[in-house]
Amino acid sequence: MAAGIRVDGSRRPRSSLSLVQPSRRSTRSGRARGVAVADGVAIATRLLELWNGGERERLEEVISPDFQLDGPFSGVSGEPYRGRAGFRRWLADIEEQFERWEIHAESREVSAGCVLVSGHVHVRGRGSGVELDQPAAALVELRDDRVQRLRIFTSEAEALAAASAAG
Repeated sequence: MAAGIRVDGSRRPRSSLSLVQPSRRSTRSGRARGVAVADGVAIATRLLELWNGGERERLEEVISPDFQLDGPFSGVSGEPYRGRAGFRRWLADIEEQFERWEIHAESREVSAGCVLVSGHVHVRGRGSGVELDQPAAALVELRDDRVQRLRIFTSEAEALAAASAAG
């Protein structure tokens, strides 16, 4: 399910989905490291809703204190963004480069505690006004009902290969 804004530019109705409470499922029923299967997809969906809804300051509600982000902007500094301060730095880097950044994607579980978010991003460069629409994917790794690690890729195939390599 795409979150936030449709490809035609119209807004989707706001979901009543809120942060997911810890599941009481046992390990045998799909719970991994504190996140039940359905909860992981719901958390990834919530992340997209907050992003596309312009509520980026609220994204910290769904990330863990020891959060790590690996993605295209990580290459600029050579290091992943770490912790909530790193997350805020990443947001500032995004805001500096782009005046608009929308994510149109669907989420599905690829392994226990890991959700694939796949679709495309639409961006408009700050200053240049150049607009791009490009494929994108991310692996959202969860622990204790929070996003522990976010790895951003340029394609679903690349993300799935990384998920397979991680085991």
